[in-house]
Amino acid sequence: VEALRDKALPVRIAAVEALGEIRDPRAIDPLIGALIKDYRDVKVVAARTLARFHDIRAAEALVQSLNVIEDDAIAALVSLDQGAVPALLNGIRDSTTRTGAIKALTFLGPAAVDPLIEVARHDTNAYAKVAAIAALADIDDPRAREALLPLLEAKNANQIAAGYRYLIRNGKSGTE
Repeated sequence: VEALRDKALPVRIAAVEALGEIRDPRAIDPLIGALIKDYRDVKVVAARTLARFHDIRAAEALVQSLNVIEDDAIAALVSLDQGAVPALLNGIRDSTTRTGAIKALTFLGPAAVDPLIEVARHDTNAYAKVAAIAALADIDDPRAREALLPLLEAKNANQIAAGYRYLIRNGKSGTE
């Protein structure tokens, strides 16, 4: 853990890798610290290491890192399965993490549908609503389809577009 504060980048990277090898749950908090505070190269290794622990304590920090290490953060978040959903829903409310959060929620698929429907219907943040709808449009699930159908009559162009995108992508009737 002391090596995480070393001035040399390769030493910090090696420390993160070593913490992943020992698989001690006490390593999670220092790894989250490295994910939040260190340079990109360390963040990538920290995200990959945290994915091996499958601990939802890392979810918020992984969402915060989406704008820097999107692919690795998404992979780590998806490894948390449904445990990542609350943090990802917070991520769609933030313009810096929204795109990555939508992608991760889409990868989670059915596990994210019900919470996304709740955001799409009731969230006070208009951007979060559109983001939830965009994620739902990319998830092939009957619940997503049923939630998106009423959007075809919405007054918001982004919501209408997401509804049609889902129907077209999935070859459903009603797209004529």
